[in-house]
Amino acid sequence: MNPLVLSQILQFGMQVFLTLPELMQAGRDVSGILGSTGEAIKAMVTENRGPSPAEWDAMNAMIAALRSELHAPDV
Repeated sequence: MNPLVLSQILQFGMQVFLTLPELMQAGRDVSGILGSTGEAIKAMVTENRGPSPAEWDAMNAMIAALRSELHAPDV
């Protein structure tokens, strides 16, 4: 595998990995983001490519949604 592609895939995975402690500590269900990230990484490896802009956007949106739940006022 091209080292640049591998680096891009690792950056993608690390972005999710680094947010997990914060989200899990706050009691958020991270199974959805783990599943979708795993599927995206499998596709990238199979297709020998880095993450697409759409994949980055989707991952960032999932992280933002989980973080917004953390900071939402209790009703």
